[in-house]
Amino acid sequence: MRIALFGRTGQVATEVQRRAPDGVTVRAIGREEADFTDPDSVQRAAQQVEAHAVVNAAAYTAVDRAEAEERRQRY
Repeated sequence: MRIALFGRTGQVATEVQRRAPDGVTVRAIGREEADFTDPDSVQRAAQQVEAHAVVNAAAYTAVDRAEAEERRQRY
C-alpha cells in the first residue's frame, strides 16, 4: 500500500511516517512539491505517487498572521 502524505514536517506527518507498518510505503510531500494555494500542484503531487490513500496532515500554524494571510487559509 502507498500513502501520499501532505505536510511532511509537521507533528502528525512525522508520526504517520514513524508508525507506518511493514508493507505500507508513505511518500511524504512537502510545501516545495505541493503548494496548497495552488490546487493543481496538489493534484499533480498526489497523482505522481500513485497512492492508494491520501492523507492531508498539512496545517497553517501562523496564528498571529492568519488575518493578514487570509488567502492561504482557503486551501
